[in-house]
Amino acid sequence: MYKYSKSDELFWSQGASLYESKDDIIKGEFIEVEVIDLISFIENLNKPIDVLKLDIEGGEFAILLKLLENDVYKNIKNILVETHDKHIPDIISVGNRVRRLIKEKSAKNINLEWV
Repeated sequence: MYKYSKSDELFWSQGASLYESKDDIIKGEFIEVEVIDLISFIENLNKPIDVLKLDIEGGEFAILLKLLENDVYKNIKNILVETHDKHIPDIISVGNRVRRLIKEKSAKNINLEWV
């Protein structure tokens, strides 16, 4: 849970993260949530997507990595991402890997500087 969540759990849920190493969370305070495989969901749509916005407090790079490795990113016109690697040490290496893949694949539709 985000550090201010005790004052308003719903409002401050926007700062929660799946990563315990995020620098502004309360360690040990959490809520279990169900997740889906976004890549499978996108593939099952069987149609192009205009915009995919990713701001999931650290989970962006894991999704981007799968989008890039499976070439699913090609079916999305614009991917807008708020990255969190400056706040979550555990994701720095995967963030660097994603940035390299974006360059290697010349993926012009991925904006990591959205915010």
